[in-house]
Amino acid sequence: MSAEIDRFLEGYPPDIRDLAHQVRALVASVTPDADEYLKRGWKVIWYGFGPKMADQFAVVMPTRNHVGLGFAYGSELPDPKGKLEGTGKRMRHVKLRTAADAAAPAIAALLRAQVALLRAERAGSKGKPRPKAPTKVRKTPAKKAARAKSPRRRPASAR
Repeated sequence: MSAEIDRFLEGYPPDIRDLAHQVRALVASVTPDADEYLKRGWKVIWYGFGPKMADQFAVVMPTRNHVGLGFAYGSELPDPKGKLEGTGKRMRHVKLRTAADAAAPAIAALLRAQVALLRAERAGSKGKPRPKAPTKVRKTPAKKAARAKSPRRRPASAR
């Protein structure tokens, strides 16, 4: 996996590449038992305790100007230093621009808290599956035809 990630990072400037390697080393030092995956289509290096999205706890996101470190449950993390950015329901991230940013104790503390949160959740669920998001109901051809004949429905040409 490391060689594949090295090839992926070759497309970034040398300073971003070095910073991404430093962040990867930080994640490995905090959680040596974590799995590292390259999600090439998403342009991220993904960390978790299994291959499923529910097992994810962090991502390393290199860009041209910085390296993002995303936390899957960042909205639930304590952030006394105010490092986390983002407004999503759960995900938060920090933007790391220098080696000093990545070496800051607050970043390692966020990572440790994220891993502890995921492990506590996994231990508490005791194998119960996580509730899934509601799925869209696909309309069958018969339902589509019935809807098209509805008196409230205007034909496409009248719109």
